[in-house]
Amino acid sequence: MEDSIFSESEDEEENADLPTATSISQTETEYQERADKIYQEYATQYKNRFKWIRPQLFKPSLKKDLRADCLALIEIAKNFSKWETNNDHKLQILIDLLCQTLIQKSQKLQRWSLGSDPPPLKH
Repeated sequence: MEDSIFSESEDEEENADLPTATSISQTETEYQERADKIYQEYATQYKNRFKWIRPQLFKPSLKKDLRADCLALIEIAKNFSKWETNNDHKLQILIDLLCQTLIQKSQKLQRWSLGSDPPPLKH
């Protein structure tokens, strides 16, 4: 396999210590507390790993829309048994497919930037 600008091993090593979610919170309070904790870690301990976007660049409706999405996820979690993401075979297949697609696209972009492949024509 040829080298990619997105190296899986480098990405895994770089992000190995980032907080991850393994289940969906069951209440809005739990969800908010968890989000606050993760945000604080990202904003302090991992601050230099991200290029932060100024809040003024977002539409005011984004906060309302994101809250509605979170509440919908909480309702889904309440109606189903605890979701063990580590044991979800279909989720792993989806993640693998997305990663494979990203790697293929990055390789194609890399070949194009080196002049090997012409860019695709859009009609």
